[in-house]
Order: sequence, then C-alpha cells, then structure tokens
Amino acid sequence: MTRKEKVRENLLTIENFIYKCNTYYIKGAKKMFLLSFDLPKNMNTLRVRIFRRLKSSGAELVHHSLWRSNDFKLLQDIALLIRKNGGTALILEEKLRF
Repeated sequence: MTRKEKVRENLLTIENFIYKCNTYYIKGAKKMFLLSFDLPKNMNTLRVRIFRRLKSSGAELVHHSLWRSNDFKLLQDIALLIRKNGGTALILEEKLRF
C-alpha cells in the first residue's frame, strides 16, 4: 500500500469516527438550552423569583445569569417575563462541537 493510500484510509477512518460521535450525540443526548439574561439593578425581587424558579426546576447555574436546562418551555416563559419587566434575555441551543 502506498503512502498516499494509507493517508486516505486514515482520513476515512477519522471521518467515520466523527460521524459516529455526532450521530450518537444527536440520537442519545437530550437537547440542552442556555438562558442568558440581564435585569436592571432595581429588579432584585424579580431576580430572586427567577433564581428560585430555575433552581427548583433543576436548571444548572453555569455562570452569573447563565442557566442550563433541557426544559425549553420553562426557559421561554422566564425569558418572556424578563423582557416584560425591562430586561434582556437570550435562549441558545447547546451543541457539541468536536
């Protein structure tokens, strides 16, 4: 087998491995979503209410005002509540990248 053929075979093996990993991720894992929000400083009561609601639902605090959950509907409801009260909110879909 020539060097060129060996390199090509190795590349095909790597591509096959990446395809299998991506397929497993898509089929086996639940979709996760991230909620990032910002509230005005005078909204402490709302901030605590949102924190308690996210914590009781099982969402994970990733960083200050960044939460991770698989419950899109919950995050959407909270994002609408934040926007109604003058804050900003984004919901992102978490995606694994190799």
